[in-house]
Amino acid sequence: MIEKSTNYSYKLKYMENPTFDKVRDLAIKFMRELPKPLQDELYEALNRGVDILDSEPQMVTYLYAFGPMHQAKLNYAFKHLPEEFFAQPEINIIDYGCGQALGIMCYADFLRENGYSQKVKTNTLIEPSKMCLKRAALHASVFFPGAEIKTVNKTFDELDKEDIYNDEDNTTTLHILSNVLDILDFDLEGFAGLIKNQMKGYNQFVCVSPFIGDSNRDTRTIAFPTLLNADSSMPELLDKYQLRQDKIWTCLSNCFSLDKFDANKKANNIISKYYESAKKGDAEAQFKIAQLYCELLNNKTEAFKWFKMSAINNSEAQMCLGCCFRNGYGVEIDLPNALQWYFASAKSDNVRAMASLGICYQYGYGVEKDMTTAAEWYKKAANKNYSVAQWRYGICYEYGDGVEKDTSKAFELYKTAAEEGNSAGQFHIGRCYEFGIGVDKNNSIAAKWYQKAAKQGNADAQYRLGLLYVKGEGVIKSGATALFWIRKAANQGLKKASDLLAKIDNSKLKTPK
Repeated sequence: MIEKSTNYSYKLKYMENPTFDKVRDLAIKFMRELPKPLQDELYEALNRGVDILDSEPQMVTYLYAFGPMHQAKLNYAFKHLPEEFFAQPEINIIDYGCGQALGIMCYADFLRENGYSQKVKTNTLIEPSKMCLKRAALHASVFFPGAEIKTVNKTFDELDKEDIYNDEDNTTTLHILSNVLDILDFDLEGFAGLIKNQMKGYNQFVCVSPFIGDSNRDTRTIAFPTLLNADSSMPELLDKYQLRQDKIWTCLSNCFSLDKFDANKKANNIISKYYESAKKGDAEAQFKIAQLYCELLNNKTEAFKWFKMSAINNSEAQMCLGCCFRNGYGVEIDLPNALQWYFASAKSDNVRAMASLGICYQYGYGVEKDMTTAAEWYKKAANKNYSVAQWRYGICYEYGDGVEKDTSKAFELYKTAAEEGNSAGQFHIGRCYEFGIGVDKNNSIAAKWYQKAAKQGNADAQYRLGLLYVKGEGVIKSGATALFWIRKAANQGLKKASDLLAKIDNSKLKTPK
């Protein structure tokens, strides 16, 4: 299904170096040749871009009136995609509710303007308007001439698993959802379930919608990643004049990725590469195998066995063995033994072991509590630029534990850890700005640091960020976004977040179907 043998298709076919702006120039020319009353009539017929387009003049008018807004939202979202995604040599694209494939045109422009050489294997276009779908296929064929095009002329509620492109070789997929998730007349949970069941390999989602503020429409866009089990997703809210200084456009952008690769298969493949060297006594190979058993295969017993073998000549393994004894990973808890392995690792200047010794002395794990000694170990690791020790040492200064109280010093230590990407450091620097600890109060800056930590899964930061959205302090007030972050914190077991949720009447904020 593709538009052909029309004046428009011939103009597109012979357009040199097509871009979104060049395509929109055709719409500009068409509109400028019409009398003003007819322009207004066509614009009013669009119903603010909500209704399905059923005529060629309406398609052109939509591109003319709303094209730049879509372009701005999508470009903002594309700029926030991870480099890991752009490093994928070949991808599939699914454009949901694609309209005229504005998302695909804008993505082609973005790749070219930023020098990415990514190849598109397949464009799947989903759109209820047959006329728009044909034009979308035309645009996609011009912007990605080497890609296969699949057209699906259905509403979201009519989709089945055969409509979502399923690549047997697990090619990375870009899912574009531009101004569709906020539409209230389809089953969001069923739609998300269909996508989730069909996903393979690495999937990158780009979701942009208008930001209404405290509405069911906002909640749908915010809730969508959670329905796909993307727990780390963070919405970006842009109010009037923030997307473009000369426009009142608003934007709710939610970009996130999901990797459905088989972790067990991946881990076992890597283990096989190191196994022979590990059996011959290679401490580094033994340590790598231990890590894989611990982090990917979640087999603490095997991890402990390989950490113990590697610990004879490897300070990292010594530190990890201490953690095994302290937490009962693959072995009975033995705090004095944990302490000895931390000491052995710290002698080799292992900063993680130094910080672990600080924790042992702070909480009395295998030794008498001693905050002065704890602070000394934190200091040693902090001076070697270990961010965990930096924020822990900062707490010592904030409360005067083991050192003389100095909130300015605490702030500087939190800031150093935060700037290194440590989520706990980011949370604590947010606290400093929210409550004026060692620095002047500034809720706007506090929100930015909370948001950085919340994105990394820090429950305390998610809770504090949610409270700022409740009050509209330092951020745009949004009950839907507040609920999103407070739920995130509660789902991680933060009791005060769970207690607050129990008190909130969220009948208007529940995920719509």
